[in-house]
Amino acid sequence: MSRNPLNTLFAPKVPEPSYPTLPQVDKDGQSNIPGIYVVGELAGTPLVKLGLNAGHDLIHRIAPELAPDSGDNGELYDVVIIGSGSAGFAATLASAELDLRYTTIEADAFA
Repeated sequence: MSRNPLNTLFAPKVPEPSYPTLPQVDKDGQSNIPGIYVVGELAGTPLVKLGLNAGHDLIHRIAPELAPDSGDNGELYDVVIIGSGSAGFAATLASAELDLRYTTIEADAFA
């Protein structure tokens, strides 16, 4: 049975993968909501090394802006990290390194 090349030309289009709309962020990774930063894959940088660098650099860049310890009893966080991909993992390590009060939230498996 031979294949007719016209069948492939006029066949219905195969669905392509759909990609989510990425949030808009400035050059420093800040979203249009002050204090909300987006780095790593969600910001359109799916490479592991770039994600690691972005997460680490972001925490070191924003740490001086965080309010000094107000003597609260530990109920507040300085940083809440959503996702533990490469950027979130690096942000978690950098937060620990800088003695920030942080938590990392992951919906699935680590990294």
